[in-house]
Amino acid sequence: MKDDWLHHDRPGVTGPPTSTATSTAPWTGRLDFAIYGAHGWRVGVVELIVRLDSVDVWCGNSHCGTVGRDELRVWFAHGDADLPMDAGAWTTRPAGVALSLAGSLPYQVPDRVATYLASHL
Repeated sequence: MKDDWLHHDRPGVTGPPTSTATSTAPWTGRLDFAIYGAHGWRVGVVELIVRLDSVDVWCGNSHCGTVGRDELRVWFAHGDADLPMDAGAWTTRPAGVALSLAGSLPYQVPDRVATYLASHL
């Protein structure tokens, strides 16, 4: 079953390696997830574009920031404080990882997305 939030079939973007035994290149690709407001209404979609050296965060047509791939890996491992980016920040909440976008309250990053991203950085 193909996961809706994991895109590896777009031109110019590679998906997860088919065999970890023969692949030494780090994973690159796209992850996306819906974000919801305080009343539970869907307010948009966040797209994470994982490149060899960075991770771009997009919300709709707005680029919210870029963070270094190594920097994000370290933050996932030891993230006590917010990790700022151009127009937002990665943050931790009692419920898990969240993204604050353009000064908004933090939006929850689904556990499956956060787990996949953290394990593939």
